[in-house]
Amino acid sequence: MTDDQKQVAMYAGIAAFISILSTVLCGLYPPVACNPSSFHPHSLWINASLGSFIIGISLLFCIGKIAKKRFFNPDAIAGAGFDTAANSVTIDKAILQNTFEQVLLAIIAYQSLEKMTPNLAILLIPTFVFLFMIGRILFILGYKKGAGSRALGFGLTFYPTVIAYIVVIGKITYSLTMSS
Repeated sequence: MTDDQKQVAMYAGIAAFISILSTVLCGLYPPVACNPSSFHPHSLWINASLGSFIIGISLLFCIGKIAKKRFFNPDAIAGAGFDTAANSVTIDKAILQNTFEQVLLAIIAYQSLEKMTPNLAILLIPTFVFLFMIGRILFILGYKKGAGSRALGFGLTFYPTVIAYIVVIGKITYSLTMSS
């Protein structure tokens, strides 16, 4: 294993641990998870929608950063079809691409989590949004330093979304087995 691979494995493991621990802690908070009626009737909709909006801010930031670089760089203003390694937009486009992929997966996860497990979604969605935004900041700050430096940020963005998919798939599986 290379040093980069070791560093990625270590930080990915830390991110996975934080994600799992956060999920478990949310599940252990019974006053909210067991009594969703104490919330405003639209609070679930707001959580998934507001969560999606908040993580969308990371896309807004990435697109704005590229637009600013293009405007102030004569070599980059022509557009993506004319980009070269010399115009310094390449790394920002890679960050944008990864952020777009992560946002898309997370929005699908949040909406599904809200519909399939509303009691758990009350706690998980805000937690996952928090981890997502911290993860994106770390990913962006560490990107130029290499794979090991962005691994924690990637993991904090990715693993909560994976957990949301696992929860939803578990709920679907449980519902199918109970109905047959």
